[in-house]
Amino acid sequence: LQRLLSALGSSDEVRQMHGSTVLLRDNGIESLLVGDVYTVGDLPLKDRIWYFLSNHPVILVTLTLLSLIIVAFLLWRALRVIVAMRVHEQAR
Repeated sequence: LQRLLSALGSSDEVRQMHGSTVLLRDNGIESLLVGDVYTVGDLPLKDRIWYFLSNHPVILVTLTLLSLIIVAFLLWRALRVIVAMRVHEQAR
């Protein structure tokens, strides 16, 4: 138990712990992957996109800024059409 607590308290040893099974011995840490890795089920498209972007924040920020620019442009064009219609009505 003391060896386990000291290993969990050390960031270097925690980095060595991965896989299915971890063996703590006096001479070091041994990590094993037991069995095949497989997935069960399927994520919806929006969750798959969000999962991908969670590991790529630069892409997330770039897509957000691009979306904001597109929405701002569309609003600007809509307001120009409204102003043009009002000016045309007042000119009559």
